[in-house]
Amino acid sequence: MEYRVELKSAHLIVPPEITKTIFGDEQAVYVAYKEDSKAFLISPKSNSWFSKLHKSSEVLLKSKDMAGTKSISIREFLIDHELDTSNKTLSCTVNTEKQFLKINF
Repeated sequence: MEYRVELKSAHLIVPPEITKTIFGDEQAVYVAYKEDSKAFLISPKSNSWFSKLHKSSEVLLKSKDMAGTKSISIREFLIDHELDTSNKTLSCTVNTEKQFLKINF
C-alpha cells in the first residue's frame, strides 16, 4: 500500500497510521539510503536482520504529537549524498511483513 510522508527541515514526518503499524513503541530506527533506487529504507531497531542486510545508521524516533506522528532526522544522509533539502511530500511503501518503509526520494 502506498502512503505519504513529509520532508520538513531535514526530518521525515511519518503519520500515525504508519508509525503504529511499523514502529509500535520503538524509540529508535535504522535508516539506510539506497543511491541506486533513490530511496530511504527505514526499519525499527528491533529488526536485527535489517542492519545486517543494509548499511544503516541508528536514528532516534521522536514523537511529534499525541496522535502518534513521529519524526526522523535524516540531515546527515541529505548532506552525505548531496540530496535536495527542500520541504516536500514523498511517496512511501509500507512492508508490514518485513516491517520496513521504503520512501522514494
